[in-house]
Amino acid sequence: MTSSEKYEYQPAYPPDPAQYGGPPQPGPYGGPPPPGSHGYPPQSATIPMSYAVSPPGNAPPPSYNAQAVQPGILTPPSDYFILSLIACFVCWPVGICSLLKSSETRDAIRRRDFVSANISSAKTRHYSICGIVTGIVISVIGVVMVIVMTSFVIGH
Repeated sequence: MTSSEKYEYQPAYPPDPAQYGGPPQPGPYGGPPPPGSHGYPPQSATIPMSYAVSPPGNAPPPSYNAQAVQPGILTPPSDYFILSLIACFVCWPVGICSLLKSSETRDAIRRRDFVSANISSAKTRHYSICGIVTGIVISVIGVVMVIVMTSFVIGH
């Protein structure tokens, strides 16, 4: 028997000794699980006090303003279409990106995919604000350069 034939017939995992009459494998309780437990250990509902978080000093515990939301009613996020249009007029390269993201937000809202809609809405707002700020900065730099150039030409 060659070495390749020897390994060809071996199983990938070692056999279970209980299946071949061997001793049972020791479990966490020293034997097979009791009937009805499905092999899971009993659950404990106590939380150790070392995990409890208390505020520093004599500060009162924080209060949370939780708002009740009726089940089944979801509010769709804003698509920031007007903001992206303004960004398109101020700085058109970034404005076009924000318009595309606004359209993507509307499509996600139409599909009722509010996770994607929230992500696209946040990116639309980001692109729109970046486009407006970039357009204003470029416009201010342009006006300052025109003023400096005209005063330089008039001065000489």
